[in-house]
Amino acid sequence: MAIPRTVSLISLISLLVPVLATAVNAAASNGDGSRVAEHQRALDYSGHGGNGHGLGEDEREEHEREKKLRLSAVLNEPDPPYHAIVQCWELSPWFVSYPTTGRALSLGDTANATYVVLPPRGGEGWHRPPSPMFFVLLSGLAHVKTYPPALPGLAAERDQHPSQNQDVEGGGHDDDDDDDEPTESLFVVSGVNPLIIAVDTDLRSPGHLTFYPSEVETVALQVPFKDGRIPEHDVLYDGPCRR
Repeated sequence: MAIPRTVSLISLISLLVPVLATAVNAAASNGDGSRVAEHQRALDYSGHGGNGHGLGEDEREEHEREKKLRLSAVLNEPDPPYHAIVQCWELSPWFVSYPTTGRALSLGDTANATYVVLPPRGGEGWHRPPSPMFFVLLSGLAHVKTYPPALPGLAAERDQHPSQNQDVEGGGHDDDDDDDEPTESLFVVSGVNPLIIAVDTDLRSPGHLTFYPSEVETVALQVPFKDGRIPEHDVLYDGPCRR
């Protein structure tokens, strides 16, 4: 006996409806799951107070690093002969949201600031900072060099000027193209790493050399710490900050 065409069509529809319903529900479920996952990723990335879940190891390190400020610091070795060295420091204050946009952190209490204009292709010779301070490069280029205490002639210069707190006279170092190999070489570049800390004020050391190899004037701010108090920080490693 032949089956009416209407009955066959109804049967086919009745078979397809559950299949279609299952597919639609699955698609809806997957869509919600994707939206939830995207929302969670947004939460993980948003805000500097986030915990960084969901990030890869490199991304998590970068996420954590953005919460605090890292600066290169020039300081004295704590033991004789107290020569100048360079370290990478991380300041203790955390970045917070700025009222309008971006982020900010406190650099601590400072004293009067000095605006300094330095000649093209100049150099300061051996010197120590007059007080512990921030050095802020507004324009130009600065090249800081520290040397081991065994540098020829350095001990004699130190003996001749044991208490001088400014440039060591007769140093003859106003040219960046010297033949001696520095212990550390720190370039300070405006717009890249314009802020460093200079605290190598120990009178038992001649300090460091700074050159300004740019073809134009270099402009900087010297911002002493109030009462000479160095900001709280952690020492990350020896040498200039790499990132």
